[in-house]
Amino acid sequence: MDRPIEPQSAAVKPEMDLTTLLLLVFLLTAGITLLGVTALYIRDLETLATLPGLVWNFLCGQPNQGGVTLPALTLATLITFGAALAIYGRWRLNRR
Repeated sequence: MDRPIEPQSAAVKPEMDLTTLLLLVFLLTAGITLLGVTALYIRDLETLATLPGLVWNFLCGQPNQGGVTLPALTLATLITFGAALAIYGRWRLNRR
């Protein structure tokens, strides 16, 4: 009744190491927090409608009346989520 041990597949998919997992969790948590702060900072729909223009003017170095807080928060949120997506995508590609 002893069954032979079957050999494991040579294509074992790597698990996410602890450093990558912690970095991914940190970036997602920071991104969600920044998104919440940005949502609280936007007070009306007019500001939300003009947000792309504010961010573009901020990137071009043109000052606006509202200051740099909202464009900087928006860019920080996008960069944080982009970094988390890049780390996850790189892990997924290495897993194949």
